[in-house]
Amino acid sequence: MLHVNDVVVGIGSHLRVASTELLREELREIVELKTRHACHQVTADHRIVIPCDESPCGKTDIVAKALRVGDLVFCGEQASKLVKVTSHFLRTEVVRLQFDPDEPVESFIAPKWGLLSKGCKVDHDGFSICNTDDGF
Repeated sequence: MLHVNDVVVGIGSHLRVASTELLREELREIVELKTRHACHQVTADHRIVIPCDESPCGKTDIVAKALRVGDLVFCGEQASKLVKVTSHFLRTEVVRLQFDPDEPVESFIAPKWGLLSKGCKVDHDGFSICNTDDGF
């Protein structure tokens, strides 16, 4: 959990957590946004950064519930089309954060579990490089 005065990495700058608020559990509209590169669920009133030619920085924000398939959003610093937008209701708590300055941060949902994997099997000499030829 983030606390007031913690620092997070924004797009090109560091941002200070100006305030945190835990909102009690209640029924909330949740919007799921999917691009070819990312999938994220946010509250319907969550601000999402989109490209904007009229803005000096080329970006503005819009609430998630106003987005539609085909709209552009940012995945990192790259604009990407939404391929799916759905909404549903969920009884949940929400943490509301404010940053200073009010700049975008890249967000993602950390998975509950990761995939277990191992490195390549060590050959007898201990110095061999794994064969990564995939046949293409």
